[in-house]
Amino acid sequence: MSDATTQNEYEITELNRRVSNLIRIGVVEQFDAANAMVRIRIGGTLTTWLAWLTHRAGDDISWHAPDIGEQVMVLAPSGELSQAVVLKGLYQNSNPPPVNDPNKHHIRYKDGAVIEYDRATHHLKAILPAGATTELVSTGGLTIEATDGVLINAASGGVRIIGDLEVIGSIDATENIHSSLNVIADINTVALNVAIGNIDCIGGGVSLVGHTHAGVSGETSSPL
Repeated sequence: MSDATTQNEYEITELNRRVSNLIRIGVVEQFDAANAMVRIRIGGTLTTWLAWLTHRAGDDISWHAPDIGEQVMVLAPSGELSQAVVLKGLYQNSNPPPVNDPNKHHIRYKDGAVIEYDRATHHLKAILPAGATTELVSTGGLTIEATDGVLINAASGGVRIIGDLEVIGSIDATENIHSSLNVIADINTVALNVAIGNIDCIGGGVSLVGHTHAGVSGETSSPL
């Protein structure tokens, strides 16, 4: 066999190796969080440490690390696995799709938390596991617009507001209303509205604004 034939056979073998390595499927076997690197098991081969593709890595930057055992695709330029990057993730029998509705954008976390938007029903939901907490910081203000009302269910801990509260509209309560300071209705506003009954405080059917007292200095007192 000539040297030229041997060289051709080597080149063909090397070319086949590179082509077969261009795109490989494997699973994450080792994880280095500090350096954002993983090692992938591809059949009997364990790759060197490789970077994974993230959603953004510029001025806007994201982090969603792959899990051990997650199935991924390894993309190797020129077929060199040492230069490959990892594209996560691929469904597998042990980790099937969490939903099968094309109208839903769904994320389910390991601890049971779920964030989902359904474009067919226009419904956004976020479900956190027991004991979970939520933090929202918006120093420039926060606006919540809900045409059909807002329901806050905080039966065990109640709702605490630090700062002034302005309510434009009526307040209905099924339990006591307590204040450690005064409850004040502006007297000028009251005087202007007593006649038409716009402002009053009624307890047990008795009007604070309109009731009278007998026997005050021998005369009957007048309403406010």
